Amino acid sequence: MKYLICVFLFLAFFNCKEKEKVETENKVTIENLDWLLGNWERVGEKEGNKTYEYWEQNSQSDYVGIGCTLKRLDTIWREDVLIAKGDMGWNFDVRGLGDTVSTIFKITEITKNSFTCENDLNEFPKKIEYAFDGENINAVISGGGPTIPFNFVRMKQ
Repeated sequence: MKYLICVFLFLAFFNCKEKEKVETENKVTIENLDWLLGNWERVGEKEGNKTYEYWEQNSQSDYVGIGCTLKRLDTIWREDVLIAKGDMGWNFDVRGLGDTVSTIFKITEITKNSFTCENDLNEFPKKIEYAFDGENINAVISGGGPTIPFNFVRMKQ
């Protein structure tokens, strides 16, 4: 009987450890996105257009961004972004100019120099990826339409 109890406790212990390991592996944490901070200009933009992104840290863990495209002096596109922790994990919250509600993308993967966020319910894009190569930011939107790269260089102060 003692043998059966020991085997049962042994199996229960390792089963709990395995479950804890899976939960830890699936957990996305934002440790530091400071590489995103600053003023960025898109390279390879259409003739006459200029696209910019501006990122700052709102709090210890929240980041706020503004993206805009200018055609001469007119703003033809703008969106506000908030990277923050929500009830279900980390989100990339986007609100376009004139939008009354945000589109929320769940951050599904993060590394030291990149992150991916997804929203399968959004018509386009369904996926947004950002990566920092040590000097530049390379972003890609995809899913539900064409794959569009956005390559940014840091603006001189």
